[in-house]
Amino acid sequence: MKIREQRNFISKKLTFEIRQDQGEKIFEGFIPYNVRSEFMGFYEILKPGCFRKTIQEQRIVALWNHDTNLVLGNTSSGNFALQDSEDGLRCRLVLPRTNFADDCYEIVRAGIVNTMSFGFSVIREQWDENAQERQILEARLYEISFGVPFPAYTETLANTRELIMHTYNLDIEKLAGLLSRERLTKEDQKEIQVWIDKLNALIHTDQDPAPVMPRSAPITEMDLELFKLKYMEE
Repeated sequence: MKIREQRNFISKKLTFEIRQDQGEKIFEGFIPYNVRSEFMGFYEILKPGCFRKTIQEQRIVALWNHDTNLVLGNTSSGNFALQDSEDGLRCRLVLPRTNFADDCYEIVRAGIVNTMSFGFSVIREQWDENAQERQILEARLYEISFGVPFPAYTETLANTRELIMHTYNLDIEKLAGLLSRERLTKEDQKEIQVWIDKLNALIHTDQDPAPVMPRSAPITEMDLELFKLKYMEE
């Protein structure tokens, strides 16, 4: 089973540029090869040519922030072009003449967002266990997204990771590295089983907790007055 992944590029080297050429509004971006990623539980390097086969055989779409309802172009329509080279994958998107595309252009031009991303799944990879490094030799590219504001819930995930790692002695980053692999060794399987056992222990109880009985509302002065009125009427 191929796992679909996403990578958001934030550093200046990886962002995209805009320009206007003869009335056309254009986004140009670059996905570099042989550049080590930030640590994600492991390091990752895209090797030259890893996207070459897929861009020759598949239609790749250009999206706004990974939203499949917000398509800006595709490689079959002629307004989205990908060029593979030894140093990276270049992309050039001529924005369609729509109000939505104009809005996207203005958002980027104003500097509100300047990050690009891509969605892919790994076909061939090579691991260096000692360096905690994953080299992607071949990947299936699905889409390239513009207008990505930031990696989803970065601060929340970081805080949650710290809580789980320290409270339950669970290494989330190591698990992420294991689950991203296409093939698991016996040691990997044992490690994942340890995770499963620990998580099961968190949710296991010997018996269902006793039901909580509803608490009676306190008697108020109004209740007493109503009781007296009722008693006097009878």
